[in-house]
Amino acid sequence: METVGRFAPSPSGRLHLGNLLCALLVWLSARQKDGRVLLRVEDLDTARCPRRYSEQMERDLQWLGLDWDIGPGRDNGTGPYYQSQRTEIYQAALETLREKGLVLHRPYVGRYACSMEMQGMSLSLMKLDDELKRLLDAPADSPFFKQF
Repeated sequence: METVGRFAPSPSGRLHLGNLLCALLVWLSARQKDGRVLLRVEDLDTARCPRRYSEQMERDLQWLGLDWDIGPGRDNGTGPYYQSQRTEIYQAALETLREKGLVLHRPYVGRYACSMEMQGMSLSLMKLDDELKRLLDAPADSPFFKQF
């Protein structure tokens, strides 16, 4: 199995030390294992992540010698690598899940169900894992799922 290291920054400004450290660790780990490096740009918040920041980050990484094999400018057929350009892909996947009845939606809230908000329950972190396992193991026609 081939190793693929992924660096997925959210370019809301210039490349900073935390980004650089993550990129370096991904790059070193992948290269040590004769693997590839994937650069995926998490730019979904387009107001905070203008394209100029990601372009500058890419230039900075290249200047530092931290190259990538898959990503912007190096497409292997699995792009686009800017998440803001993948909306149609995500919408199609969400629709497939909806068609299979695998999406919980709370119409009175107008968003997808979050385990921390179910029924207004206040779950402690210690009980959360057990509760999620119980709910996920429930049959699709159980009262829990019917409410959505």
